[in-house]
Amino acid sequence: MMAQRHEPLNNTGSLSDRVPTAQLLAIGIGVVYLALGLAGFFLAEDGVGPDPTTTVLGFGVSTMLNVVHVVVGALGIVASRRGTAARFYGWALFVVMIALTVYGILNAASQTTANMLNLNWPDNWLHGVTAVLGLLMGFASRLRRRGR
Repeated sequence: MMAQRHEPLNNTGSLSDRVPTAQLLAIGIGVVYLALGLAGFFLAEDGVGPDPTTTVLGFGVSTMLNVVHVVVGALGIVASRRGTAARFYGWALFVVMIALTVYGILNAASQTTANMLNLNWPDNWLHGVTAVLGLLMGFASRLRRRGR
């Protein structure tokens, strides 16, 4: 039996050298959204619809929005395990977060009572920034190849 020769492990590179950008963003976004969704369930009063007093860290929360945040967070954590899944998650995140941002801006600007997700301006900023990060995740492999 022939002895196999193994290359020594090289852990001197940075985390971004070892884990693709899309996967790092997916795990980061996943953890933030999962934490925000769970905090909304445990710290805020249950309810559906607009209630400006129901917030966690300044973000409007409702049962429906908490479910959305938990799902987005859990999917991000799962997607972070594979580069292809993380990039697909990024594109899906872009579409969903743009829709939430537009919905939130329209509701916040019109002060309507139809705001069933209880979105406020901090939510709109969070969802807008997340949409941009999702877009970056979708293009992450192309950006990485050009940089090399």
